[in-house]
Amino acid sequence: MIKGPAELIFEKLYGLLPNRVLNHIESLRKRQSIAVPYSKSRVFYYSESIKSLFPQAVSFFKLPEKFVVDGSRIIVNTSLIVTVKNEATSVDSWFESLSTQSALPSELVICDGGSSDDTVRLIERAFSKWQIDLRGELAPRLVMFKSDSASIACGRNLAIDASSSEIIAVTDFGCQLDKHWFERICCPLLVEDDVDLSMGWSEPLGRKFWSKAFSYFLIPSLGKIDPGYFLPSARSVAFKKLLWRDAGRFPEYLTFAGEDSLFSYYCKHLARKVVFVPEAIVRWEMPSSFLKLFKTVFRYAKGDAEGGKLFWAHYLSLVTSFSKIAVEMFLGLVSGLLSLVVFKPFFLAISFGLVLSGISRGLVFILRYQPFSSAQLSTSSKVGRFLAATSMYFAQGFGFLKGLLMRPEV
Repeated sequence: MIKGPAELIFEKLYGLLPNRVLNHIESLRKRQSIAVPYSKSRVFYYSESIKSLFPQAVSFFKLPEKFVVDGSRIIVNTSLIVTVKNEATSVDSWFESLSTQSALPSELVICDGGSSDDTVRLIERAFSKWQIDLRGELAPRLVMFKSDSASIACGRNLAIDASSSEIIAVTDFGCQLDKHWFERICCPLLVEDDVDLSMGWSEPLGRKFWSKAFSYFLIPSLGKIDPGYFLPSARSVAFKKLLWRDAGRFPEYLTFAGEDSLFSYYCKHLARKVVFVPEAIVRWEMPSSFLKLFKTVFRYAKGDAEGGKLFWAHYLSLVTSFSKIAVEMFLGLVSGLLSLVVFKPFFLAISFGLVLSGISRGLVFILRYQPFSSAQLSTSSKVGRFLAATSMYFAQGFGFLKGLLMRPEV
């Protein structure tokens, strides 16, 4: 392998480090080898076209099209749990998507994490209206409470504690539920007794420039998913309450995000059977502003670092690459300043070479996922994706380093 200036400098510095630092680096490398557990996931499907997307699946099972009894929607003995905080603008649209579900939960459990807007009042109003709209159909029971200091993980755990069913479905406010989502996410747990975890799918809803650009990296296309390694988001998942207990509940020790991925990691270790239901779809309304998207990615990476289990190979590769780029760019700047002071072309040539090496290294890292290869993309889309990828890697790098610093406290 061809070594650049940064590699040569890092090799020299590595030999000067004390044993304590070397031991810490070695522990980071060991964590890098921790992988998402592979589970022989079955794919539960409705449309035959889905089967062709997952040639690596162990087996397939075609689920019934609808839960219908005498022309009415069936009430499934399941608790749908949701956490919420300051979601006043999304309450009506969320309940609208819930009210159109082809099957309904027997219980809706909502934990408010300390909303300072009208969220609680609007939820109560929307639920009352929904009860009236259901008319002759049996309405779910609403269990709602506030916990002003609850994190997302704590809110989910409190909601599950308050639930009365042994089957738990989880989603989020700020999402739009496909009209068959609840039916499809719960069905595997109802038709097979030894299924403990049902993993659904989420799609991005991004209408703004930055939302569209970031969505390519935050949520991959369905055809790129290997169900065996997939970790579901808490926007679209269902599980047995016993599995939740065995997995240690949602991890409340993380400071903000990453709790659902870590929880899914432990669940996949412990579940008797895991199934993937790609047509149990929740559409996530992504943040529209660049700053909010940057913060979202930062928090994900911070949570993964605090958890100490997931995606460390990617994050360590990212931090290492950025460190090398920073070293080369810094030395290039110093050499450029020296060329101005002593007027030596030699220093100018070194400066140019170092800066070019740093820029090339960054471009190789950013373009490795080939997000700009589609001929159908407009120039603005390609530029948007490039800027989103660059920003995302910075957010991940800084978030991961922040999470590393928080690990002793966490």
